[in-house]
Amino acid sequence: MHLLISGATGFIGRHLLSLLPDSWKVSLFVRTPPKNLPIQPHACLTLEDLNTPPKVPYDAIIHMAARVHQMQDHTDANPLYFETNRDMTLKLATYGLQASIRKFVFLSSVKVMGEGWLPHSHPPLNENDACRPIDAYGRSKWEAEQALHSMFSQQVQSESSAHCVILRLPMVYGPHNRGNMQLLLRCAEKGLPLPLGAAQGKRSMMYVKNACDAILTVLMNTADQPFCKPYFINDQHDLTSGELYAMLSSAYSGDPKLFRFPENWLRSVGRLGTHLRRFGIPFPLTQERITRLLDEYRFSAKTFATTYQWTPPFSVQEGVEATVAWHRNSR
Repeated sequence: MHLLISGATGFIGRHLLSLLPDSWKVSLFVRTPPKNLPIQPHACLTLEDLNTPPKVPYDAIIHMAARVHQMQDHTDANPLYFETNRDMTLKLATYGLQASIRKFVFLSSVKVMGEGWLPHSHPPLNENDACRPIDAYGRSKWEAEQALHSMFSQQVQSESSAHCVILRLPMVYGPHNRGNMQLLLRCAEKGLPLPLGAAQGKRSMMYVKNACDAILTVLMNTADQPFCKPYFINDQHDLTSGELYAMLSSAYSGDPKLFRFPENWLRSVGRLGTHLRRFGIPFPLTQERITRLLDEYRFSAKTFATTYQWTPPFSVQEGVEATVAWHRNSR
């Protein structure tokens, strides 16, 4: 199998490269030549290469490169999100179809569903629920999904065998993660008790090696699939922020380090922090951070699990312990 992969130098990408079979040929789509990768790529393509006809065929493209959500970026229509997450996706998909790919795997995000509107204990959202993205990141991913659906539906009419698999990922954690879990890891490392014992909202998450296994499962599946379909994938075990922190802290010290604090009080602290930051005061807790800790944000991975006969190979406990071990050893 010959793969073309974008985003191979990122968090998920580096883990995926280390898990690919040695017999597979791997080319990379990059901005600049990468260093210190776990494999030696067959070739490296840049943006200019997409403007010329493909020189070789590819079996599949895995598109992971993206402009990720930035908590400090409050511009609601930053064009860079759309140029990277929508326009680049379509350009790479077009190139792939010219290269006779059979599969285009696009890593999207649960942010296409929006957030902040699910009440506690709401059933997990599924692929039939309406998308309602609220920020530039979510909208750019949603527009890319819609455009891919249109593009690959036309391929069906032309009797092409290519199809697109859209994987909507939640927060992904694991070794080398520099994302939102870092704050909780630093607190657990210091043995700080956090006021998350009363948190009720559960959130879907995914250990990075489970995400990689899901991608590999898609690549190796030979059954007929719809021309373009989105799937939610996750660990199939949702946690409140309190449950997550208890696991992190216990992995560090054997003590969950939790105490109870009313949710409405925590939300008030977050609003105060956001207000203080507008005046240049670097208060650590903001409304957005508190929302991520407390709000319900759950997604059903049942459709993917059923379609691909897939079960996460790693438990949440195993993923958390691996993440803590890496964080401890990297300090």
